[in-house]
Amino acid sequence: MRGSYKLIEKNSLKRDLKRIARKYRDISEILQAIDALEYSAYPDGWRKIVNLPKGKEALRVSVGDYRIIYSVNDKDKIVEVIHVFHRDETTYKNLIKRL
Repeated sequence: MRGSYKLIEKNSLKRDLKRIARKYRDISEILQAIDALEYSAYPDGWRKIVNLPKGKEALRVSVGDYRIIYSVNDKDKIVEVIHVFHRDETTYKNLIKRL
């Protein structure tokens, strides 16, 4: 059964997942959370990321020490997964540079 949203994975996400898999090996929980966005773009614990440059909008959902960064187009029912970051003090500073 297909979800109500189309899931688009950016190349930046694929690079992030490869890097995480090399370091930590088990990324199954992260992959499950990404796949779940196809069914619910606003899962429990989602948050809007604030203080982004004007015209940029992104949401995040936490999976352990990682943050899945994504955007939602409700009109066209599209979820675009952008990045996965390990949460630390520079996570959101680096995100602004990458968006």
